[in-house]
Amino acid sequence: MSDSDPRDQFLLQDEPGILPDAVPISDAAERLSLSASTLRNYESIGLTVFPRDRRGYRWVSGAEIARIASLREYMDVNKLNLKSLVRLCALLPCWQIHDCSGEERNKCAFVNSAANPCWTHHRDAGGCLSQNCLECTIYKQPAFWIEETRAMYRNGS
Repeated sequence: MSDSDPRDQFLLQDEPGILPDAVPISDAAERLSLSASTLRNYESIGLTVFPRDRRGYRWVSGAEIARIASLREYMDVNKLNLKSLVRLCALLPCWQIHDCSGEERNKCAFVNSAANPCWTHHRDAGGCLSQNCLECTIYKQPAFWIEETRAMYRNGS
């Protein structure tokens, strides 16, 4: 596994949105036994979000590495392709899970255009997710919520 330049961690101290345990995308790819281009593809289709530093380099936190591993396992177990997984994530009713008011739902870009997962609508200018998204159970555990939503529809709720 390649080692990050120790100077990178020093540089990250002043980078908003990049967590202290983050590694360059190439290191994350190695840990996941994927290519960096595969991870960039995951980002381009809305499955994940990688913050970038001022130089434009993508960084991946330990939690995001675990999240991606979990999603890959979910795809394998359920025989899903990437497009299907992204679509299922886009269908998650976050407004119900978070019990949003009617006014909040009317203002939400996601509810009014649910073609992509909710977290793709809540990035700042640098591409970073808001703290609310990073801490959101839907973003942290999408596979769990997909199963919960499927069960809800099966039971007619």
